[in-house]
Amino acid sequence: MDRLKDDDKLMYSPKFEHAACGMGFITQVDGHPSHEIVEKALTMLQRMNHRGGTGAEPDTGDGAGILMALPDAFFRNQMAKYELTLPKFGDYAVAQLFLPHDADEKASMLKAVTSQIDAAGFPVLWTRNVPFVYENCGPAAQQSMPGFVQVVLQRPVDINPGQDFEDHLYILRRQLEKTFDRQSMYICSLSSRTIVYKGMLHAYQVSLFYPDLHDPQMKSAICLIHSRFSTNTFPSWDRAQPFRFLAHNGEINTLKGAENWMTSHGIEIYDEDDSDSAKLENCMEYLYRHGRSIPQSLMMMVPEAWGSGTEMSDEQRAFDEYNATFMAPWDGPAALCFTDGIQVGAFLDRNGLRPSRFTLTKDNQLVVASESGVVDVDPSDIVDKGILAPAEMILVDTSTGRISKTDELSVNAPKLIPINNGSMPTV
Repeated sequence: MDRLKDDDKLMYSPKFEHAACGMGFITQVDGHPSHEIVEKALTMLQRMNHRGGTGAEPDTGDGAGILMALPDAFFRNQMAKYELTLPKFGDYAVAQLFLPHDADEKASMLKAVTSQIDAAGFPVLWTRNVPFVYENCGPAAQQSMPGFVQVVLQRPVDINPGQDFEDHLYILRRQLEKTFDRQSMYICSLSSRTIVYKGMLHAYQVSLFYPDLHDPQMKSAICLIHSRFSTNTFPSWDRAQPFRFLAHNGEINTLKGAENWMTSHGIEIYDEDDSDSAKLENCMEYLYRHGRSIPQSLMMMVPEAWGSGTEMSDEQRAFDEYNATFMAPWDGPAALCFTDGIQVGAFLDRNGLRPSRFTLTKDNQLVVASESGVVDVDPSDIVDKGILAPAEMILVDTSTGRISKTDELSVNAPKLIPINNGSMPTV
Protein backbone atom coordinates (compact mmCIF):
# COMPACT_ATOMS: atom_id res chain seq x y z
CA MET A 1 0.00 0.00 0.00
CA ASP A 2 1.32 3.42 -0.91
CA ARG A 3 2.16 5.64 1.99
CA LEU A 4 -0.36 8.43 2.66
CA LYS A 5 0.71 11.91 1.85
CA ASP A 6 1.49 14.03 4.89
CA ASP A 7 -1.63 16.15 4.38
CA ASP A 8 -3.87 13.06 4.39
CA LYS A 9 -2.67 12.09 7.86
CA LEU A 10 -4.01 15.26 9.39
CA MET A 11 -7.51 16.41 10.37
CA TYR A 12 -6.80 19.68 8.53
CA SER A 13 -5.71 20.01 4.94
CA PRO A 14 -5.29 23.26 3.00
CA LYS A 15 -6.93 21.63 -0.04
CA PHE A 16 -10.31 22.12 1.66
CA GLU A 17 -9.81 25.89 1.86
CA HIS A 18 -11.29 26.69 -1.54
CA ALA A 19 -14.88 27.90 -1.26
CA ALA A 20 -15.40 30.33 1.58
CA CYS A 21 -16.40 33.98 1.58
CA GLY A 22 -14.52 36.58 3.57
CA MET A 23 -16.40 38.61 6.16
CA GLY A 24 -15.99 40.59 9.32
CA PHE A 25 -16.58 43.89 11.05
CA ILE A 26 -14.81 46.61 12.96
CA THR A 27 -16.54 48.78 15.54
CA GLN A 28 -15.78 51.54 17.99
CA VAL A 29 -17.33 49.92 21.04
CA ASP A 30 -18.31 53.22 22.66
CA GLY A 31 -20.19 54.27 19.52
CA HIS A 32 -18.02 57.25 18.57
CA PRO A 33 -18.03 57.56 14.76
CA SER A 34 -14.81 58.22 12.86
CA HIS A 35 -13.44 58.02 9.33
CA GLU A 36 -10.63 55.85 10.68
CA ILE A 37 -13.10 53.01 11.24
CA VAL A 38 -14.24 53.22 7.60
CA GLU A 39 -10.69 53.19 6.24
CA LYS A 40 -9.75 50.24 8.45
CA ALA A 41 -12.83 48.37 7.19
CA LEU A 42 -11.76 48.99 3.60
CA THR A 43 -8.30 47.66 4.47
CA MET A 44 -9.96 44.56 5.94
CA LEU A 45 -11.88 44.11 2.72
CA GLN A 46 -8.79 44.52 0.52
CA ARG A 47 -6.92 41.90 2.56
CA MET A 48 -9.75 39.43 2.01
CA ASN A 49 -9.57 39.65 -1.76
CA HIS A 50 -8.37 36.04 -1.91
CA ARG A 51 -11.68 35.00 -0.30
CA GLY A 52 -13.75 36.27 -3.22
CA GLY A 53 -14.53 34.37 -6.39
CA THR A 54 -13.89 35.28 -10.02
CA GLY A 55 -14.68 33.81 -13.42
CA ALA A 56 -12.93 34.00 -16.76
CA GLU A 57 -12.33 37.71 -16.29
CA PRO A 58 -9.70 38.36 -13.62
CA ASP A 59 -11.05 41.85 -12.93
CA THR A 60 -14.72 40.86 -12.42
CA GLY A 61 -15.54 39.61 -8.94
CA ASP A 62 -18.43 37.67 -7.43
CA GLY A 63 -19.34 40.64 -5.28
CA ALA A 64 -18.17 42.68 -2.31
CA GLY A 65 -19.35 45.54 -0.18
CA ILE A 66 -19.58 47.41 3.08
CA LEU A 67 -22.53 47.92 5.45
CA MET A 68 -22.10 50.71 7.97
CA ALA A 69 -23.90 52.72 10.59
CA LEU A 70 -25.37 55.71 8.77
CA PRO A 71 -22.65 58.41 8.37
CA ASP A 72 -24.61 61.48 9.52
CA ALA A 73 -21.67 63.88 9.08
CA PHE A 74 -21.29 62.86 5.43
CA PHE A 75 -24.91 63.50 4.45
CA ARG A 76 -25.07 66.70 6.50
CA ASN A 77 -21.99 67.97 4.67
CA GLN A 78 -23.25 66.90 1.22
CA MET A 79 -26.59 68.67 1.66
CA ALA A 80 -24.90 71.80 3.04
CA LYS A 81 -23.17 72.17 -0.34
CA TYR A 82 -26.63 72.84 -1.80
CA GLU A 83 -27.69 75.02 1.14
CA LEU A 84 -30.00 72.30 2.37
CA THR A 85 -30.36 71.32 6.02
CA LEU A 86 -30.92 67.81 7.32
CA PRO A 87 -33.25 67.12 10.24
CA LYS A 88 -31.53 65.82 13.36
CA PHE A 89 -30.10 62.32 13.25
CA GLY A 90 -32.87 59.74 13.54
CA ASP A 91 -35.44 62.01 11.85
CA TYR A 92 -34.34 61.15 8.32
CA ALA A 93 -33.48 58.01 6.37
CA VAL A 94 -31.44 57.24 3.26
CA ALA A 95 -32.37 54.82 0.48
CA GLN A 96 -29.42 53.41 -1.44
CA LEU A 97 -30.82 52.32 -4.82
CA PHE A 98 -29.76 50.45 -7.93
CA LEU A 99 -31.70 51.98 -10.86
CA PRO A 100 -31.25 51.65 -14.65
CA HIS A 101 -27.81 52.72 -15.86
CA ASP A 102 -29.15 54.68 -18.85
CA ALA A 103 -29.53 58.32 -17.79
CA ASP A 104 -33.04 58.83 -19.18
CA GLU A 105 -34.34 55.52 -17.84
CA LYS A 106 -32.76 56.24 -14.46
CA ALA A 107 -34.38 59.68 -14.26
CA SER A 108 -37.76 58.25 -15.19
CA MET A 109 -37.53 55.46 -12.62
CA LEU A 110 -36.28 57.83 -9.91
CA LYS A 111 -39.27 60.11 -10.52
CA ALA A 112 -41.64 57.16 -10.18
CA VAL A 113 -39.93 55.90 -7.00
CA THR A 114 -39.83 59.30 -5.28
CA SER A 115 -43.46 59.93 -6.21
CA GLN A 116 -44.47 56.73 -4.46
CA ILE A 117 -42.32 57.57 -1.43
CA ASP A 118 -44.00 60.98 -1.18
CA ALA A 119 -47.44 59.43 -1.67
CA ALA A 120 -46.72 57.03 1.21
CA GLY A 121 -46.27 60.03 3.51
CA PHE A 122 -42.46 60.25 3.58
CA PRO A 123 -41.34 63.69 2.31
CA VAL A 124 -38.37 63.40 -0.06
CA LEU A 125 -35.73 65.94 0.97
CA TRP A 126 -33.03 65.30 -1.62
CA THR A 127 -31.82 62.88 -4.27
CA ARG A 128 -28.20 62.32 -5.16
CA ASN A 129 -26.39 60.45 -7.92
CA VAL A 130 -23.73 58.36 -6.19
CA PRO A 131 -20.27 58.96 -7.74
CA PHE A 132 -18.47 55.92 -9.13
CA VAL A 133 -15.42 55.12 -11.24
CA TYR A 134 -16.59 53.07 -14.22
CA GLU A 135 -13.13 51.78 -15.10
CA ASN A 136 -12.56 50.23 -11.66
CA CYS A 137 -14.52 47.04 -12.33
CA GLY A 138 -14.47 44.29 -14.94
CA PRO A 139 -16.22 44.09 -18.36
CA ALA A 140 -19.03 41.79 -17.18
CA ALA A 141 -19.72 44.09 -14.22
CA GLN A 142 -19.72 47.09 -16.57
CA GLN A 143 -22.18 45.46 -18.96
CA SER A 144 -24.70 44.77 -16.18
CA MET A 145 -23.95 47.88 -14.13
CA PRO A 146 -26.97 49.71 -12.66
CA GLY A 147 -27.25 53.40 -11.88
CA PHE A 148 -26.56 54.47 -8.28
CA VAL A 149 -28.85 56.89 -6.46
CA GLN A 150 -29.43 57.96 -2.87
CA VAL A 151 -32.81 59.29 -1.73
CA VAL A 152 -32.97 61.19 1.55
CA LEU A 153 -36.43 61.18 3.12
CA GLN A 154 -37.91 62.66 6.29
CA ARG A 155 -39.62 60.93 9.20
CA PRO A 156 -43.36 61.72 9.17
CA VAL A 157 -44.56 63.55 12.27
CA ASP A 158 -47.01 60.78 13.18
CA ILE A 159 -44.24 58.14 13.33
CA ASN A 160 -41.97 57.90 16.36
CA PRO A 161 -38.20 57.97 15.88
CA GLY A 162 -36.21 54.79 16.46
CA GLN A 163 -37.65 51.33 15.91
CA ASP A 164 -41.11 52.63 14.93
CA PHE A 165 -39.53 54.64 12.10
CA GLU A 166 -37.43 51.64 11.03
CA ASP A 167 -40.49 49.36 10.93
CA HIS A 168 -42.42 51.83 8.79
CA LEU A 169 -39.41 52.12 6.47
CA TYR A 170 -39.56 48.34 6.12
CA ILE A 171 -43.22 48.58 5.08
CA LEU A 172 -42.31 51.31 2.58
CA ARG A 173 -39.48 49.16 1.21
CA ARG A 174 -41.77 46.19 0.66
CA GLN A 175 -44.34 48.39 -1.09
CA LEU A 176 -41.66 49.70 -3.42
CA GLU A 177 -40.31 46.21 -4.08
CA LYS A 178 -43.78 44.98 -5.01
CA THR A 179 -44.44 47.98 -7.27
CA PHE A 180 -41.23 48.02 -9.28
CA ASP A 181 -39.44 45.19 -11.05
CA ARG A 182 -36.20 44.13 -9.34
CA GLN A 183 -34.26 44.56 -12.56
CA SER A 184 -35.33 48.21 -12.68
CA MET A 185 -35.12 49.08 -8.99
CA TYR A 186 -33.23 47.28 -6.25
CA ILE A 187 -33.02 48.66 -2.70
CA CYS A 188 -29.58 48.01 -1.21
CA SER A 189 -30.68 49.69 2.03
CA LEU A 190 -33.46 51.96 3.31
CA SER A 191 -32.85 52.96 6.89
CA SER A 192 -32.31 55.75 9.38
CA ARG A 193 -29.50 53.69 10.93
CA THR A 194 -27.51 51.95 8.19
CA ILE A 195 -26.37 52.20 4.58
CA VAL A 196 -24.83 49.71 2.12
CA TYR A 197 -22.26 50.28 -0.64
CA LYS A 198 -21.79 47.10 -2.65
CA GLY A 199 -21.51 45.70 -6.15
CA MET A 200 -20.36 43.02 -8.55
CA LEU A 201 -16.81 43.80 -7.53
CA HIS A 202 -13.66 42.28 -6.15
CA ALA A 203 -12.95 43.13 -2.53
CA TYR A 204 -10.11 45.49 -3.47
CA GLN A 205 -12.34 47.30 -6.00
CA VAL A 206 -14.97 48.56 -3.55
CA SER A 207 -12.87 51.45 -2.25
CA LEU A 208 -11.70 52.24 -5.80
CA PHE A 209 -15.20 52.19 -7.28
CA TYR A 210 -17.01 54.37 -4.70
CA PRO A 211 -15.12 57.65 -4.01
CA ASP A 212 -17.64 58.46 -1.23
CA LEU A 213 -15.93 55.95 1.01
CA HIS A 214 -12.75 58.06 1.21
CA ASP A 215 -14.52 61.32 2.04
CA PRO A 216 -13.18 62.53 5.44
CA GLN A 217 -16.78 63.13 6.55
CA MET A 218 -17.67 59.49 5.90
CA LYS A 219 -17.63 58.66 9.61
CA SER A 220 -19.13 55.60 11.27
CA ALA A 221 -18.84 53.57 14.46
CA ILE A 222 -19.74 50.27 12.78
CA CYS A 223 -18.49 48.87 9.46
CA LEU A 224 -19.28 45.33 8.30
CA ILE A 225 -17.63 43.93 5.16
CA HIS A 226 -17.98 40.91 2.86
CA SER A 227 -16.10 39.36 -0.06
CA ARG A 228 -18.30 36.86 -1.92
CA PHE A 229 -17.44 33.41 -3.23
CA SER A 230 -20.56 32.37 -5.15
CA THR A 231 -21.66 28.84 -4.26
CA ASN A 232 -25.29 28.41 -5.34
CA THR A 233 -26.17 31.48 -7.44
CA PHE A 234 -24.43 33.42 -10.20
CA PRO A 235 -22.84 36.77 -9.40
CA SER A 236 -24.88 39.95 -9.91
CA TRP A 237 -24.91 43.47 -8.51
CA ASP A 238 -27.88 42.82 -6.24
CA ARG A 239 -26.61 39.46 -4.92
CA ALA A 240 -23.44 41.04 -3.58
CA GLN A 241 -23.17 41.18 0.20
CA PRO A 242 -23.52 42.57 2.81
CA PHE A 243 -27.30 42.64 2.68
CA ARG A 244 -29.34 45.04 4.82
CA PHE A 245 -28.38 43.39 8.11
CA LEU A 246 -25.87 40.61 7.64
CA ALA A 247 -23.04 38.95 5.78
CA HIS A 248 -22.70 35.17 5.53
CA ASN A 249 -19.79 32.82 4.95
CA GLY A 250 -20.91 29.25 4.29
CA GLU A 251 -23.75 27.23 2.80
CA ILE A 252 -27.21 26.40 4.14
CA ASN A 253 -27.59 22.65 3.56
CA THR A 254 -31.22 22.55 4.73
CA LEU A 255 -32.43 25.38 2.50
CA LYS A 256 -35.40 23.57 0.96
CA GLY A 257 -36.66 22.46 4.36
CA ALA A 258 -36.26 25.98 5.72
CA GLU A 259 -38.14 27.39 2.71
CA ASN A 260 -40.96 24.90 3.26
CA TRP A 261 -41.15 25.95 6.90
CA MET A 262 -41.36 29.61 5.89
CA THR A 263 -44.14 28.88 3.40
CA SER A 264 -46.14 26.79 5.89
CA HIS A 265 -45.92 29.59 8.46
CA GLY A 266 -46.95 32.35 6.08
CA ILE A 267 -43.52 33.94 5.83
CA GLU A 268 -43.13 35.49 2.41
CA ILE A 269 -40.01 34.58 0.45
CA TYR A 270 -39.00 37.77 -1.32
CA ASP A 271 -37.43 36.17 -4.40
CA GLU A 272 -37.19 32.46 -5.21
CA ASP A 273 -33.97 33.09 -7.16
CA ASP A 274 -32.19 34.65 -4.17
CA SER A 275 -29.13 32.98 -2.66
CA ASP A 276 -29.31 30.93 0.53
CA SER A 277 -27.72 33.88 2.36
CA ALA A 278 -30.42 36.29 1.19
CA LYS A 279 -33.19 33.89 2.19
CA LEU A 280 -31.61 33.42 5.60
CA GLU A 281 -31.72 37.19 6.11
CA ASN A 282 -35.29 37.20 4.79
CA CYS A 283 -36.39 34.82 7.58
CA MET A 284 -34.29 36.60 10.18
CA GLU A 285 -35.88 39.93 9.30
CA TYR A 286 -39.36 38.42 9.67
CA LEU A 287 -38.56 37.39 13.23
CA TYR A 288 -36.90 40.75 13.92
CA ARG A 289 -39.88 42.72 12.64
CA HIS A 290 -42.15 40.71 14.93
CA GLY A 291 -40.44 41.79 18.13
CA ARG A 292 -37.29 39.73 18.48
CA SER A 293 -33.77 41.10 18.49
CA ILE A 294 -31.39 40.12 15.70
CA PRO A 295 -29.20 38.02 18.06
CA GLN A 296 -32.23 36.13 19.37
CA SER A 297 -33.57 35.58 15.84
CA LEU A 298 -30.27 34.10 14.67
CA MET A 299 -29.96 31.84 17.73
CA MET A 300 -33.45 30.56 16.97
CA MET A 301 -32.65 29.90 13.31
CA VAL A 302 -29.13 28.49 13.74
CA PRO A 303 -29.41 26.61 17.04
CA GLU A 304 -26.55 25.20 19.05
CA ALA A 305 -26.26 21.49 19.85
CA TRP A 306 -28.56 21.19 22.87
CA GLY A 307 -29.01 17.42 23.28
CA SER A 308 -28.68 15.62 26.59
CA GLY A 309 -24.96 15.04 26.13
CA THR A 310 -24.08 18.72 25.87
CA GLU A 311 -22.95 20.95 28.71
CA MET A 312 -25.11 24.04 29.10
CA SER A 313 -27.33 25.78 31.60
CA ASP A 314 -30.94 24.71 32.06
CA GLU A 315 -32.02 28.14 30.79
CA GLN A 316 -30.06 27.77 27.56
CA ARG A 317 -31.38 24.26 26.96
CA ALA A 318 -34.95 25.42 27.56
CA PHE A 319 -34.42 28.28 25.09
CA ASP A 320 -33.26 25.91 22.33
CA GLU A 321 -35.77 23.18 23.12
CA TYR A 322 -38.67 25.62 22.97
CA ASN A 323 -37.56 27.04 19.63
CA ALA A 324 -37.24 23.52 18.18
CA THR A 325 -40.98 22.98 18.67
CA PHE A 326 -41.80 25.46 15.88
CA MET A 327 -38.56 26.37 14.07
CA ALA A 328 -36.84 24.49 11.25
CA PRO A 329 -33.07 24.90 11.76
CA TRP A 330 -30.99 26.50 9.04
CA ASP A 331 -28.16 23.99 9.21
CA GLY A 332 -24.82 24.02 7.44
CA PRO A 333 -21.38 25.56 7.83
CA ALA A 334 -22.08 29.19 8.60
CA ALA A 335 -20.30 32.20 10.01
CA LEU A 336 -22.44 35.31 10.27
CA CYS A 337 -21.82 38.99 10.92
CA PHE A 338 -24.75 41.31 11.51
CA THR A 339 -25.72 44.84 12.52
CA ASP A 340 -28.73 47.11 12.84
CA GLY A 341 -26.56 50.21 13.07
CA ILE A 342 -26.53 50.16 16.88
CA GLN A 343 -25.65 46.57 17.74
CA VAL A 344 -23.09 44.56 15.79
CA GLY A 345 -22.03 40.96 16.25
CA ALA A 346 -20.78 37.67 14.87
CA PHE A 347 -22.11 34.12 15.22
CA LEU A 348 -21.00 30.59 14.28
CA ASP A 349 -23.04 27.49 13.52
CA ARG A 350 -23.14 24.56 15.94
CA ASN A 351 -20.20 22.77 14.29
CA GLY A 352 -17.97 25.83 13.99
CA LEU A 353 -16.83 24.89 10.50
CA ARG A 354 -16.07 28.47 9.47
CA PRO A 355 -13.45 30.61 11.24
CA SER A 356 -14.21 33.83 13.11
CA ARG A 357 -11.47 35.59 15.07
CA PHE A 358 -11.77 38.64 17.30
CA THR A 359 -9.36 41.25 18.67
CA LEU A 360 -10.15 44.00 21.18
CA THR A 361 -7.70 46.90 21.39
CA LYS A 362 -6.83 49.46 24.07
CA ASP A 363 -8.58 52.21 22.12
CA ASN A 364 -11.82 50.21 22.41
CA GLN A 365 -12.01 48.94 18.84
CA LEU A 366 -13.22 45.40 18.24
CA VAL A 367 -12.20 43.61 15.04
CA VAL A 368 -13.90 40.35 14.05
CA ALA A 369 -13.00 38.58 10.81
CA SER A 370 -12.73 35.25 9.06
CA GLU A 371 -8.96 35.46 9.38
CA SER A 372 -6.24 37.24 11.31
CA GLY A 373 -4.09 40.08 10.03
CA VAL A 374 -6.92 41.99 8.37
CA VAL A 375 -5.85 45.21 10.11
CA ASP A 376 -2.50 46.07 11.65
CA VAL A 377 -2.64 45.98 15.45
CA ASP A 378 0.40 46.39 17.66
CA PRO A 379 0.56 43.38 20.02
CA SER A 380 1.01 45.74 22.97
CA ASP A 381 -2.36 47.35 22.15
CA ILE A 382 -4.35 44.10 22.37
CA VAL A 383 -6.65 43.78 25.39
CA ASP A 384 -8.34 40.53 24.41
CA LYS A 385 -8.36 38.16 21.45
CA GLY A 386 -9.67 34.74 20.57
CA ILE A 387 -11.64 32.53 18.20
CA LEU A 388 -15.39 32.04 18.35
CA ALA A 389 -16.32 28.51 19.39
CA PRO A 390 -19.11 26.48 17.75
CA ALA A 391 -22.50 28.21 18.26
CA GLU A 392 -20.80 31.12 20.01
CA MET A 393 -21.89 34.72 19.49
CA ILE A 394 -20.14 37.97 20.31
CA LEU A 395 -22.26 41.13 20.41
CA VAL A 396 -21.43 44.82 20.82
CA ASP A 397 -24.05 47.38 21.78
CA THR A 398 -22.53 50.72 20.77
CA SER A 399 -25.26 52.64 22.62
CA THR A 400 -24.00 51.27 25.95
CA GLY A 401 -20.42 50.25 25.08
CA ARG A 402 -21.15 46.70 26.26
CA ILE A 403 -19.70 43.48 24.81
CA SER A 404 -21.72 40.29 25.45
CA LYS A 405 -21.31 36.58 24.73
CA THR A 406 -23.81 33.81 23.98
CA ASP A 407 -24.75 32.70 27.49
CA GLU A 408 -25.84 36.22 28.44
CA LEU A 409 -27.80 36.68 25.23
CA SER A 410 -29.87 33.46 25.29
CA VAL A 411 -30.64 33.49 29.00
CA ASN A 412 -31.62 37.16 28.92
CA ALA A 413 -33.58 36.98 25.67
CA PRO A 414 -36.86 38.93 25.70
CA LYS A 415 -40.13 37.12 26.17
CA LEU A 416 -40.85 35.03 23.10
CA ILE A 417 -43.69 36.08 20.82
CA PRO A 418 -45.75 33.42 18.96
CA ILE A 419 -44.70 33.20 15.33
CA ASN A 420 -48.02 34.17 13.78
CA ASN A 421 -49.14 36.83 16.25
CA GLY A 422 -46.73 39.65 15.52
CA SER A 423 -47.79 43.28 15.32
CA MET A 424 -46.27 43.95 11.89
CA PRO A 425 -48.72 43.84 8.98
CA THR A 426 -48.07 41.46 6.10
CA VAL A 427 -46.79 43.43 3.12
